[in-house]
Amino acid sequence: MPGRKAKPPRLWFREDEGCWVILDQAGGKRRQIRTGCGRDDTDGAAQALEKYIGSRHSPTIGATDARLLSIADVLTFYETSKRPTSQDPRKLADHELLLIRLLDLNTFFGAKKVSELKAQLCRDFVDWSTGTPNENNKPVGIPPRDGTVSDQTARRRLEDLRAAINAYHAEHTLSVVPKITMPAKAEGRQRWLTRNEAARLFGAAMGYVWDVTRGCWKRKLEGSLFRRERWIINRRRPAARFILVGLYSARREETIRRTQWLPTTTHPWMNLSAMIYQGRGSGEQPPRSGDRLRKSPIDSGHTWCVGASSMRVVLPNCAPQASWRPARKFVSSSTACMMDALSRERSAPLGRASLRMLASVRTWCGTRSATPPQRGKCRPAPICGKLPDGSA
Repeated sequence: MPGRKAKPPRLWFREDEGCWVILDQAGGKRRQIRTGCGRDDTDGAAQALEKYIGSRHSPTIGATDARLLSIADVLTFYETSKRPTSQDPRKLADHELLLIRLLDLNTFFGAKKVSELKAQLCRDFVDWSTGTPNENNKPVGIPPRDGTVSDQTARRRLEDLRAAINAYHAEHTLSVVPKITMPAKAEGRQRWLTRNEAARLFGAAMGYVWDVTRGCWKRKLEGSLFRRERWIINRRRPAARFILVGLYSARREETIRRTQWLPTTTHPWMNLSAMIYQGRGSGEQPPRSGDRLRKSPIDSGHTWCVGASSMRVVLPNCAPQASWRPARKFVSSSTACMMDALSRERSAPLGRASLRMLASVRTWCGTRSATPPQRGKCRPAPICGKLPDGSA
């Protein structure tokens, strides 16, 4: 009869010594490694356990046999190769997101070998990520996720795993390169803002309130248009500027937020004299194929460049997004614009749904938004709904 399987290293609190110790059984001998951490120092004890487990691991980086190579070492190699060489905040933020995805992969695949990567194992990972019951994951002993994610998020994790294996194979030439099976990719956005919805959103940013029951802008008892207080309108001006730039330029949120007035090599900027909107600085990395069209220079035209010039006169030393900070004020004013555009009460919860709808104004709108903007030209004005003053 086979003996019982040894338990992995774990923490245990010794009452007589008043400290956490690490219990381990290696080579048939039981060991107790003292961490020096008291009862309340659970974080320090956990770090000591993590350091001890790492010291017991024998790295397999450099191996070419998929049966000997650990997936944890492949992920470690990939993370090391992706570390930013500069202190660029954007690159550091992207690397932090990569670390989060790789840690998620390591939780499920870390103890396995590259040769064990099969289509069924990838499907098991998707079920583990989405919280779907799976009989294959129960005997393995993998702890459940803290929170479930969508199958598209799991697909993004598997794309990182595929990239890590390909990067390792390019450096060390694996004998066998496994194929990563991923769930089907979901279709893109199918619902866009119409022209009237865009006009309502911009009108709400200017202080007007939409009346859903009458299908028009709300009016006072004497017949004049109802408008919010002056301090509310001033607070919403950054949101109005954000909406206009997004509608007329079709730029992404990050590009609009980083845009500067003066020529720069590290940020997008507006050339108001030539009426050209530079989607990226000359010193920035070339965009990926999916973002190349949205970051290429476009002709701003005369329609909204005149408004941008007035912004430049009012705020000569500030970037277009200078008054969007602090972010909490911008988010609150944006949510208030959504409430007025939808005629919702200010106490009604909108949360992330309102922010997603606000973010969608930077994408294509109206009937002409079905096709991407042409290179070198800005799309025709999408706001064709009437504003409160009767203008288009």
